[in-house]
Amino acid sequence: MNAHCFVDGGYLLGISKQYSRPLADPRTLASNIAYSELIQYWRTPKGMVNPKECPGPPHTSIGLARVLFYDACPDEFVDPKMEEYWRTIELLPDTETRFGTLRGRRRRQKGVDGLIAVDMLVGAFNGLFQVGILIAGDSDLVPIVDAVRSRGVMVVVAAEAKSLSDGLRRVADRVWTIDPSGQRLADFPPMRTPEGHVWLLKPDGTVQIEQR
Repeated sequence: MNAHCFVDGGYLLGISKQYSRPLADPRTLASNIAYSELIQYWRTPKGMVNPKECPGPPHTSIGLARVLFYDACPDEFVDPKMEEYWRTIELLPDTETRFGTLRGRRRRQKGVDGLIAVDMLVGAFNGLFQVGILIAGDSDLVPIVDAVRSRGVMVVVAAEAKSLSDGLRRVADRVWTIDPSGQRLADFPPMRTPEGHVWLLKPDGTVQIEQR
């Protein structure tokens, strides 16, 4: 079975800002979720409700086929470093980027939820994936998750606990809690350049590459 991961880039950026963490690597985070017991033991043998009761390592019956990363591009000046960051994401294996716009004095995202909705619905209705991983916390995505699940697709929502809406928590088949505290690297893996430098978020909201 195939899994597709849909990543709200603005949501991950907000987590980085709130917890003063390096920018997350969406592909590695998606892979950590997809190959976890939470998903791989989705179809456990009859009677084995708890994945830990299953003998041996998890069987890789669900493969991560594609990661789609969504972000908002300002309608005016675009930070060159942010463009470089997006290009780094585009070069990740089996990863695509989609862009809405960033408008208004409060710099609100426009069109990102719509892009996620279209890709999730089209993929689900065409049988492109059987497991959808949504990295987001916005309650506006509740109807989309409901519609995708109605096609028999399992939906896992991954979000930081405090920012996950009650609506998304209710409609998700499974919930992966993102812990950006730094206790476990797998929960919020840092985005790195091809040279191994970490992408950082500056206090003013712009990005930069770690200087060594």
